[in-house]
Amino acid sequence: MGDDGVANPGSSNRWVAVLAWLVAIGFVVALAAAAASRLNDLSGALADAIERSRARTSVAYDSSSAAPVASDLPAAAPALVLDAEGRAVTPPRWLAVPSPDYPVTDEGDMVSATVALACGVDATGRLSDCEIIRETPSGQGFGEAALRSTALARLTPRLIDGEPVEGRVNFAIRFSPDRPRAG
Repeated sequence: MGDDGVANPGSSNRWVAVLAWLVAIGFVVALAAAAASRLNDLSGALADAIERSRARTSVAYDSSSAAPVASDLPAAAPALVLDAEGRAVTPPRWLAVPSPDYPVTDEGDMVSATVALACGVDATGRLSDCEIIRETPSGQGFGEAALRSTALARLTPRLIDGEPVEGRVNFAIRFSPDRPRAG
């Protein structure tokens, strides 16, 4: 009210504006909380999907590299092989196998695939200069996923007379969708 006892129309409009702003802010906060909750749900689902995708891949090896064996027994010493010059050669062994993410089509379909790779192995066991030798089916992202997975893969280096040397290794990565579970 003003000094003359008459209601001031401006003060009532001010309270309506403040109330409208409070309602709008409350709505934005509620919307942000709902979005954060949904994103949290999606991030958990994404982490689960990535973990499931890694469980759907396997790595196969050609005869020049031994596949790792899951066992509680101590690892056997690698076989000693002599090359044409009489030097002792120990082939590389996998320390950390490639673990690619499983590509999914835009429709959400998962198909089986095989990607054969050839990679250089440096004297520290890191893979480099990897190339796709074969990708079946091609053009669905499996080759790229396999190539990306080589960044974290590690092998023991090839040894000649006990000294690490560079070399090459060929291997295949197989992608398989989940099989239906019985029951």
